[in-house]
Amino acid sequence: LWGALLVLIGYFVATFGVLVVLGTAPTGNPFALALTVEKALGAVAGIIVAILIMCNFVITPAIYNYAYARLLLVGGIDQRLPVKIARLNKNRVPVNAIMMQTIVAMIFAGVVYIIIPAFAPVATAATLNSDVYNVVISASTLVWAISTAFLFINLVKFYLNDPKAFRANLIFPAPMLWLCIVLGTLTCIVSIVGALVYSLIPQQIDNGHWWIIVGGITLICLVVASIGAMLARSEADWERIS
Repeated sequence: LWGALLVLIGYFVATFGVLVVLGTAPTGNPFALALTVEKALGAVAGIIVAILIMCNFVITPAIYNYAYARLLLVGGIDQRLPVKIARLNKNRVPVNAIMMQTIVAMIFAGVVYIIIPAFAPVATAATLNSDVYNVVISASTLVWAISTAFLFINLVKFYLNDPKAFRANLIFPAPMLWLCIVLGTLTCIVSIVGALVYSLIPQQIDNGHWWIIVGGITLICLVVASIGAMLARSEADWERIS
């Protein structure tokens, strides 16, 4: 409870501070926080914040990679993914899942940030990394919002399938749960519309092209994930039969 509350407060304070000090000018700038602190508290404080932001770009992917490997682990245990993805090392860490995610991320980063800029004009390459960063952030938000919506959609599905069993296993009051379902679904819809319609970098990519680029990347990700899921599930079924 306290962790979730502090995260919400932190996001609100950080966003409000940037808007108060800098306005909307630094839209899409990942160092807007550092610029805000530098303007309000001086250069030394700004440098400290910039260093912390750079550390965040290293630590956050590592934590996400380590945490979400557990989803692949559960998929392997439930025989929806090949069993080797669920194997643990001597420290009971799903090392195969972590390695697979790391390799995929390295390939993606290499293509987007090294190979494509190498063949782009110098003027384009200079701004390409920033454009890619903002597009990927919005596409990720879109994928997260779509997947999160199914947490609430599944609750409705479970209730419709067996209302009696659903009510028997409630640990929250039913009105509170239905309120969460309604608000959660609406929040996901708003997030989807916001990420798809409004450009983070309108100076480089206008709203008319933004939704095509972000929506297209999201669609490609969903198609690739669906094909990969079918192949992985068929391999898991084969292992179960064998």
